[in-house]
Amino acid sequence: AVAQPTKQGWVYVFDRVTGKPVWPIEEVPVPQSTVPGEKTSPTQPVPTKPPPFSAQGLTEDDVIDFTPEIKRQALEVFKKYDSGPIFTPGSLRGTLTVPGDGGGAHWMGASVDPESGIAYVSSKAYSIVLGLAKPDGRFESDMDYVIRMGRASGPGGIPLFKPPYARITAIDL
Repeated sequence: AVAQPTKQGWVYVFDRVTGKPVWPIEEVPVPQSTVPGEKTSPTQPVPTKPPPFSAQGLTEDDVIDFTPEIKRQALEVFKKYDSGPIFTPGSLRGTLTVPGDGGGAHWMGASVDPESGIAYVSSKAYSIVLGLAKPDGRFESDMDYVIRMGRASGPGGIPLFKPPYARITAIDL
């Protein structure tokens, strides 16, 4: 078997000889775009096993709560944006996403111990704001909207969401 970690926080496992998935991959319904004229796929492929190794979207429960005041301020920032489960598309308001552009397994990849069948995946819970905006003249485009990405920091510049911010996960394949 060949284990392939994804930026989204899943490990797809394929038979090395046939290339077929070892466990089923299901097409699941996902949130749709709210941007005028944009059509997003109604489903995305999600492996049934093993379980995700990193965050799969954001809710108010993920906002930092080190103190009541920090939580209140963090919720003010959180409510400025759209959010939801994994695959929630960018929006005109901006969508808070995790694992985000630099999160998930990203460049770190994974290692597999062939004797034990354990995959080790490092990942980061790096969040970004993914949005779309009308071109503003700085860049030439014939598109109705262009991508804009940024970060939403919490109060005083601390992370907006609870730790852990990075981890190494062992997955028994």
